[in-house]
Amino acid sequence: MKHFDVAIIGDSLSARITATLLAKNGLGVLHLRGQRPFISEWFHSSIFTEKLLGNLGGRSCFTAPQPTQVISEHVRVTLQGDTPLAEELNREIGPAGQEVIDVLNRLNELGETLETVLWEHGGLPWPGVLSPTTFRLRCLRRKINLAELADPLEAQLEKFPAAVRTFLMDLFQGLTLLPVQQVTVASAALAWYHAMRAEAIDPNQFSDLLDKRFEQFHGVCDDLDRLENLDSDGHRWTGGHLKEREPFLARFFLIGDISLADRFAIQNTEGVGFRKPPITDCQLEITGRLSPFLSSQIICGGPSPMRLSLEAKDKEFSGLLSVYGLLNEEALLQQLLPILPFAKYAIQPVLSNSIPEINDSASRAESILDLRLQLDTNLYCADSTALVPDLGPAGASLLGWTFVNHLSASTKTPNKEP
Repeated sequence: MKHFDVAIIGDSLSARITATLLAKNGLGVLHLRGQRPFISEWFHSSIFTEKLLGNLGGRSCFTAPQPTQVISEHVRVTLQGDTPLAEELNREIGPAGQEVIDVLNRLNELGETLETVLWEHGGLPWPGVLSPTTFRLRCLRRKINLAELADPLEAQLEKFPAAVRTFLMDLFQGLTLLPVQQVTVASAALAWYHAMRAEAIDPNQFSDLLDKRFEQFHGVCDDLDRLENLDSDGHRWTGGHLKEREPFLARFFLIGDISLADRFAIQNTEGVGFRKPPITDCQLEITGRLSPFLSSQIICGGPSPMRLSLEAKDKEFSGLLSVYGLLNEEALLQQLLPILPFAKYAIQPVLSNSIPEINDSASRAESILDLRLQLDTNLYCADSTALVPDLGPAGASLLGWTFVNHLSASTKTPNKEP
């Protein structure tokens, strides 16, 4: 029978990051994987990702950020372009441009300060009393108002004229791929800070690096389909059985994909902290005339959070369209028409983590102090798409560091719980 410190059940980017960091720290890690997780081309950097790549020797994964166009109903601006954002906003919306810049600068400063506090804290507040209390004290020292962090961003946009408000709603819906009603000040600040950093990440190189390092650090990988059952002694999870393999034991269990929670007899995953949104990714084959001024990354304004990555192929284009919600093809085309007015598209869904229905009752994001990391005595959620979906790959790095900092310390002392 094989003994592991940590068994990770299910695949996601955050699960792979967690597995690799834990293995590098010398822990025995078993990772039961399914299909390799899809990583968005919208891979902004963060303090946690920067530290991760430095830790794994992956500096070559950094790349220059791509200019991103935000195409709203009355406003079109480019982020990370040649023209300063302030000039673009003043050109597009006149005197209100400076007020918008002031709001965005404040969010950028708040995002940087909050992420610095999270790094100093070792990641997200850990379940219990001590860690959240310490986190509150860190925020207090940095003059961060925790009550404001949990406020909905939408309320702060009401003071702007309609066209400006629509632009800001489109901007943050595109960055987070969530309806603006679900975007808190905290997630907006972090998402904006990440988007404006001086570097981005190559997703394919990053994924390859994780696989290579996990193997180098002697992590054990097996096929999720081999998992027959998991064992419990009534108080904690103890191990499991794999087809045509010997049984295994583990001290801690992480769910890498919240859709596998039923393997641990957890039927309700709609409790506090779970917000896995219905995101559909579609491949576009585009023919016809495209504007030469289009960027390779576009936030598509409109009723549904939507963004598009374009790639030139000879004289044609292909694109990856990510959209919140279960939109039919007609609704997709209707929102795309103002963006690509003279083109024809062939749309093919390529990957989806969509759920059958959108749960409007979960219409507001949770405070970072309320995220449901712990599911049972020694069972935790390591799926960033269920905990911090609005932070994308940067949120996966945040969650990975959270687990490595707490579980590495916990495994050093026998029978000590985190």
